[in-house]
Amino acid sequence: MTTLVPERRKGNLPAEMTRFIGRRQELSQVRDALERYRLVTLRGVGGVGKTRLALHLAVDLRRSFADGVWLAELSALRNAELLARTVAASLGLPDQAPGDPVDLLADHLAERHLLLILDTCEHLVGACAKLAEALLGAAPRLRILATSREPLDVRGEQALLISPLEVPDSDEAAAGSDAVALFADRAEAMMPGFTLTAANQQPVVQLCRRLDGIPLALELAAVRLRAMSIEQIVARLDDRFLLLGTTRSSEDRHQTLRAAIGWSHELCTAQEQRLWARLSVFPGGFDLEAAERVCAGEPLTVSALFDTLGRLVEKSIVVCEQDGRRYRMLDTIREYGAAGAGTTGRWPSAPTRRKLPGPCTGRASSPCSRGTWSGPNRCWPGRETSRRICTTGTCVRMSPMRRGSRRSSPGTCRRQALIMRTHWPSTRRSATATRSRS
Repeated sequence: MTTLVPERRKGNLPAEMTRFIGRRQELSQVRDALERYRLVTLRGVGGVGKTRLALHLAVDLRRSFADGVWLAELSALRNAELLARTVAASLGLPDQAPGDPVDLLADHLAERHLLLILDTCEHLVGACAKLAEALLGAAPRLRILATSREPLDVRGEQALLISPLEVPDSDEAAAGSDAVALFADRAEAMMPGFTLTAANQQPVVQLCRRLDGIPLALELAAVRLRAMSIEQIVARLDDRFLLLGTTRSSEDRHQTLRAAIGWSHELCTAQEQRLWARLSVFPGGFDLEAAERVCAGEPLTVSALFDTLGRLVEKSIVVCEQDGRRYRMLDTIREYGAAGAGTTGRWPSAPTRRKLPGPCTGRASSPCSRGTWSGPNRCWPGRETSRRICTTGTCVRMSPMRRGSRRSSPGTCRRQALIMRTHWPSTRRSATATRSRS
């Protein structure tokens, strides 16, 4: 009688539920990094597709690892002390085995050749870093692929920034855009027969641009097609956090766009949240000088601002460009910060506000010397805008309002006005006072 011996499992990867779109360059980049480094971390903003990219690549790599590819999903874990046991359970080890769980993991992996995926490490960065160091030191043939919104900062780590999907520069370039392709694919799942046509191409491209090419946002927008037209969705994107949700995702942070970005916000310190809110006044890019002029002030000092800005870059809130000379935030990130500016932004109090040199002439090229950040003589400093409005010594930089531009939406203008209301008293009152003195 022949006895069938069950084959030892070589992984626990879930099956893909939807079609994987694009990311050819990123797949090649991560594959190359895993050949050169034993720890590779995919970092990026919430909803950008780090987990999906890691799992898709892992499927292709299963044959490269004799002992398989294993996934440890950490998003639901809140107690760092249970990290090692959670990873051990993912590998199929007995839950109640005696001894230190880190030592048990190290012994189990010591002679094995496998890829371990640590998914969603951002809320357990310190614990994940220590565990990764211990396991890599004990298991020479182990590779770890981590996903996180910030690097683990472990020696020998290769951290790769995963950006949103590329959006088309023009309506004509829609056919070659991964963001458009993803939305069209998910839209067809919601509405069988949906295709990209000349009639809907423009609003689809506009949707992808307004949502920064963030895969989660595009998928949530596609769900809305069950009850709304693409034009109606685009028209309501000023309230994107109210509009985009919900899916029946098993992960709470991926059920709505607000939850995905809010998760990043919760993981920031109070100082980081404050700077995030203050930086939301920049509709486009900015440099360090502009950030210091506009955002520094009690309780965020100039000396502390650079370190705080650096941490926001590490946490994928701010994007660093041009070798550190320029910074920017995705519109979705910026709008979340703007929504919370009234509570976390808290602009500097009057004693700490700084005056800028030069006469106030009302021209865009002239700084205002009479203005502080609030009161009848108030000034909004910085070089990051194209127009300055000056009334009674009041200088406020305004972003260009071009037709068809992402920056020209009425909702964006309203939010910027709400941000400034706390330090911009009534112009009519200031003008009346000026006339009475004259």
